[in-house]
Amino acid sequence: MLKKLLDHRLIFLTSGIKRSVIIPSDFDLCTQMKLLNDKKKFKEALELFDKYKENNNKTLSSYTITQALKASARIRDLQRGSTIHQFISSDMKDNSYILVSLIHLYMQCSEVTRAQSLFDTASEKSLHTYGAMMKGYIKNHMTNKAIDLFKEIKNPDEVIIIILCNAGAQLGTNEALSLIKKVSSQMPKHFYSNLRLLTSLLDVLMQCGDVKHAQALFDTSTTKILSMYGAMMKGYIKNNMATKAIDLFKEIKDPDEIVINLLFTACAELGTSEALNLTKIVSSQMPKHFYSNLRLLTSLLDALIQCGNVTHAEALFNRSIKKISPLYGVMMKGNSSLSIYYYRI
Repeated sequence: MLKKLLDHRLIFLTSGIKRSVIIPSDFDLCTQMKLLNDKKKFKEALELFDKYKENNNKTLSSYTITQALKASARIRDLQRGSTIHQFISSDMKDNSYILVSLIHLYMQCSEVTRAQSLFDTASEKSLHTYGAMMKGYIKNHMTNKAIDLFKEIKNPDEVIIIILCNAGAQLGTNEALSLIKKVSSQMPKHFYSNLRLLTSLLDVLMQCGDVKHAQALFDTSTTKILSMYGAMMKGYIKNNMATKAIDLFKEIKDPDEIVINLLFTACAELGTSEALNLTKIVSSQMPKHFYSNLRLLTSLLDALIQCGNVTHAEALFNRSIKKISPLYGVMMKGNSSLSIYYYRI
């Protein structure tokens, strides 16, 4: 009920952004901006912020500035974010929420040096601050730096360990595997009830080639969610065990688009009549709106072609209203005579 009231109020207050806006207080502004950010209307959130800032520059709270920085980061508007950074008062610069938001902004815009400078000069560093830096390093393909930074943390929480697992999965090295095993053996037992963390742990073990450990962890988990099945299937495929990925898929009652995409990838690797039959059954039973997922459609076409059913793949391709480069690529890869035809399109 409260959310509906806020939504109605938001519509009233933002419908005339370009004409005139009356915002009673910073609290109202922050609430409205958060609602807009939650709806992914980042430009509208910043327009609202600008309107209020014109006459109330000195009354902006840290929460409002955080929302403005979040919107800037999401649309990667470095200039806007830098401008906001410049008028932040000196007493606010040590605010942990603002610091994290600034680091996130600069990392999203690939300004790693500026983010690093903020982190290095911060008088206090919270786990959120370390997390923002680690995520930023991973995003900017500096995974080793994320792992080095992790080693400075005394008592990592579940979120930090998830980020570490993501870094380890990106590297996929023996050194990363060794660190992950050490950290997972030392972390509190209740962390294993965090299914998001468990999914990340399964993923990194698989990406580092430790299928046996991942399998044992998966089997002993009393609760299993789709992302865990996905991590295992993805790992089996990476480790040339496509048949195991397919066997695991058959245990899932209601697969989502991600899991079905992984199934088609596994079937394409096998290229057998059994894999073709399964691909046809699953694709005929999945919801129609799944076909609008072009990544999934690409995987489906690839599975059909790799299993020898070019006719079915071509029919699907021709029915597709929207066609992207990977779709053409799959069709061209599947048939040399077709490749000349599609190249000329």
